[in-house]
Order: sequence, then C-alpha cells, then structure tokens
Amino acid sequence: MRVLKKYANRRLYDTQTSSYIKLEDVQKLIVQFQPVQVIDIATNEDITEQILLSVISNIENQKAHQKVLTRTLLEQLIRMYSYDYSSSSPLSQYLENALKFYEDSLGKMSQPLGVWGNMLSGPYEMWHKAFGSVIMPNPVREDDVTPDFANEQDVKAAKPVKKKAAKAKKKGK
Repeated sequence: MRVLKKYANRRLYDTQTSSYIKLEDVQKLIVQFQPVQVIDIATNEDITEQILLSVISNIENQKAHQKVLTRTLLEQLIRMYSYDYSSSSPLSQYLENALKFYEDSLGKMSQPLGVWGNMLSGPYEMWHKAFGSVIMPNPVREDDVTPDFANEQDVKAAKPVKKKAAKAKKKGK
C-alpha cells in the first residue's frame, strides 16, 4: 500500500519516494494497480476516497477526455444518496461488479473473438458472475436444480406423459 500524506497546503507527499506528487501521479499509481492510502496530516483521517474523487474530477475536466460521468449519471448518483442503506450499499456493490465485469471484458478484447466469444458462449454465466451476488446473495448452484423441472414431483409426473407420447408415436408409424 502506497501511503500518501496530505498537508494543509493541499500538497500530497509520497512517503515511498519522499517527494511531493500531483493528482496526475495518483492517477498513474491507480492505473498501475498500486493501492494508495491518503492520510490528512492535520486530522490523521483517511481521506483516500476524497482524493480519488478529485482524481476523477480532474480526469473528467480534461478537454481531450470523453466524459464518462454525464450530467444524467451524476444526477442519478446524487438521487441514490437519498436512499437510506443500513449496511453496505447494494448500489456500490453493483457498480463495483459492473466495472469489474467491464474491465475484464476490455482485457479479453485482445483474445480471438474478444468479449463477443465469451458473450456467445455463456451470457447468463457472465452476467451471473458479475451481478449475481448483488441480486441473489445466495445463488443457486447448477447441481441443486434439475434442469427441466422445478422439483422431483414434476419429474415423476412428467415421465408417464413422455412414455405415453413415445407409445403413441410407435403406434402411429
């Protein structure tokens, strides 16, 4: 974990390199998958999320950058804060899973057929992997369910019907 210290003059100090860094440098660390923690020297509080929001704002305000956080999306996020979540937010879990899924899909673009190959081979499995734990906290395993029938009674009830249908076909030939 890369520890950064924020001083009253709003400068960030990287304890690993013993130098001051900018928000662009924090962005580079994150892009390189280096986890960071930012501590406010005055209060000794962890202000990592505030700094990461500043990094995002900095990126969004670059003219050459295509906006990800549109006005509509920002308004929706603000409205979501009006809901009272007693424990960890299902929205944050959903967004984390969605972005992880998107990030994984981008990485697979360099493979033959890219993400389309995965989508064609199993869209339900990919969707369930990305979002299943948020929507269905206790997902049903494949071996827990009979593929065509909801329960054993349905299976038993359907077998005679299948036999009768098979006998009728034989008689018809």
